[in-house]
Amino acid sequence: MSNRLYVGNLPFHVTEELNRETNRPRGFAFVDMESASAAQKAIADLDGKDLEGRPLRVRIAEDRKPGGRGSAGGGGFRDDRGGRRGY
Repeated sequence: MSNRLYVGNLPFHVTEELNRETNRPRGFAFVDMESASAAQKAIADLDGKDLEGRPLRVRIAEDRKPGGRGSAGGGGFRDDRGGRRGY
């Protein structure tokens, strides 16, 4: 199991890192945890928790697919409705 987490649905002002293409905050982050058990605890403790009116999404980060963003069938995460969100 990976120690790297995806944390999504962040309010845009939470992160200082900007999307290189739009120059806007991303609304998500990747966090490297010390161990797999620490990653699981973070998921259990934080997934769905409210942060300024937004439920956090905390998951094990998926490896990027070859071809990256914009290729057929590659990259991005799916939102709760099954739609694609290209990050």
